[in-house]
Amino acid sequence: MTTEQQQRVSIEDLNLAVQKMIDGKTDREIAILGGALLEGILFDILSSVLVDSLFQKRKQLFEYPKPLSSFGNMLSLAYAFGVISSDEFHVANVIRKVRNHAAHSIGLRDDDEFCFSKQPVRGMLFEFYPKFAMNSAPKELKENTVKCFDQMMELGGKSAYRLIFCNAHILLMSRKMIASAIQTPREINEDGAEDVVFHFDREAVEAVLGADFFTNEDQTPKSE
Repeated sequence: MTTEQQQRVSIEDLNLAVQKMIDGKTDREIAILGGALLEGILFDILSSVLVDSLFQKRKQLFEYPKPLSSFGNMLSLAYAFGVISSDEFHVANVIRKVRNHAAHSIGLRDDDEFCFSKQPVRGMLFEFYPKFAMNSAPKELKENTVKCFDQMMELGGKSAYRLIFCNAHILLMSRKMIASAIQTPREINEDGAEDVVFHFDREAVEAVLGADFFTNEDQTPKSE
């Protein structure tokens, strides 16, 4: 399968998954499911770069009250240590905030209804455009941005959420491909000491860096 075919299948799979996530669901259900999906991808990204040894098992770091026991903590630490980029952190954090509000705002009053097109959720989705960028932007650009957001909302709150979620999903899945291409777990050698062993996933590396990245069949990357 070529890289182009892999990308096409991935996009088709994403559209199918998002459609299943949205069909027949309330806005609250969609927000919770969307957050859970991104949290799962981030878990995979971090798991691929964390050391797993006799002294500390990788999975324990994700157990409460350890540092990676929540979506927010995973995002913050992944960004702080350079595992994900600022764009990936920002857009995933928008989805996280919406998910948290959906999960923790359940009430019995009519005004407790969770809706993408109503405040405060509408304002959270607008944070897709970073506040610091909006504050420093020229007046005309600000007005155009607000106009574009309003037009997006006219398509429906679910459509607006879907666009933002897909943006976050594509960014994190691309990062997952890179993170899974080269892993550095620690293994125990015959003397009982730890060795750092680099594992190269040939297909993953070629998907990211091109089919000619390897110079021979021993799967050793060529040096510069």
